[in-house]
Amino acid sequence: MCRHGERNRVSLYEFSYSNKGHGPYVTHYIIECTRKVISEIRIDIEHVPPIKPIGPELPWIFLYNRYVPKMVEEIRSVASRLNFEIRFLGRAMRLEDAYKDPHLGVITALTIPTWQGRQKSLKAILRGIHELYVAALIADSLEAKTLDGWYIEYASNYSTAILEANGRKYTLWFQFSFIDWLHVTLVHGILGHRRGRWYVRPDIVVFDGAYKFRKDLEENPPHRILLIDAKLDVTKEDLRQLIGYRSNLEKVEGIEVTYIVATLERVAYKPRLEEEGYIVVENVNPIGEGKEAFKKVIEESLDHA
Repeated sequence: MCRHGERNRVSLYEFSYSNKGHGPYVTHYIIECTRKVISEIRIDIEHVPPIKPIGPELPWIFLYNRYVPKMVEEIRSVASRLNFEIRFLGRAMRLEDAYKDPHLGVITALTIPTWQGRQKSLKAILRGIHELYVAALIADSLEAKTLDGWYIEYASNYSTAILEANGRKYTLWFQFSFIDWLHVTLVHGILGHRRGRWYVRPDIVVFDGAYKFRKDLEENPPHRILLIDAKLDVTKEDLRQLIGYRSNLEKVEGIEVTYIVATLERVAYKPRLEEEGYIVVENVNPIGEGKEAFKKVIEESLDHA
C-alpha cells in the first residue's frame, strides 16, 4: 500500500459486528507511510466516505439508490401528515437503519465480505422498504387516522396498526402468518390432512375491523380481508407462492378476500396472476404511475367492504 514516492498516507476502514449482531462498528486506520506509524480512531458510520464497489452487486446499488431514498422520504411524509410514528422491533430493526438514513443502509450492506452477501443484503433492504412504502400508501389512500403507533415486526402476534377512516376501523398487519389462525378457523381437520408446503405469510394483510392481538382474530374472525404482496419482481417460485395463498384461504368459509400484488417495476406472470384472481398493479414507486393506481384499488376494495 505504501509504495515509495507515491503516497504519504493510507486510510483503511474496518467494519465489525458484536456477537449479537449489533453494528457495524467502524475503526479508521491511518498509515503514515514515511514515518511508518499506524494510528486508529473509532468513528461513527455516517462519517465513512463514499464507497465505490466494482462487483456484481452494482445493479442492486443502482436500484437501491433509484428508489429507497425517495420511498423513505414519502413514507416519512405520510407518517408526518397522518401523525403516526413507526417503530421497528425484532428482526425488523435492521430495516430501521435504512429508514433513518438510506445512505447508511448502503454502507451497512457493503461491509459484508462477499459480493453475494452484499447483493442479498441490498435486495433485502430494498424489499423491506418497498413493503413499508406499500403499507404507507394504504393509510394514505384512506387518509386514515392511526389509533396508536405503527409497530413493524415480522410475523408478530400483535398487529402493526389499527386505522380509522370514514367511521370504520381497519387492522394493518405486516407479514401476518396465517398458519395458526387457519388451524383454528378451518373445520374438520382439512389443514392437517393436506400434504406439501403451505404458503401463509403475505407481506401485508388488511382486516375489516380492529384486532390488536392474534387471539382477537380467533375469537371474532373478520368477514373481509385484503391480502397484499409487495414484489420487486415475480419469479416462478413467487407465482407458486401467490397461487398457494389463494388455495389455502379459499377453504375458509364466511370471508371475502381481495388478492393484490403491488410491484416495484414491470414484472413477469402478470396475465397468469390475473387469471388466478389477483389485481396486479405495476410500478408502485414514488416516480411510477402505479402509485396512484394502487391507492385507487385500496379505496375501491374497502369502499364496498
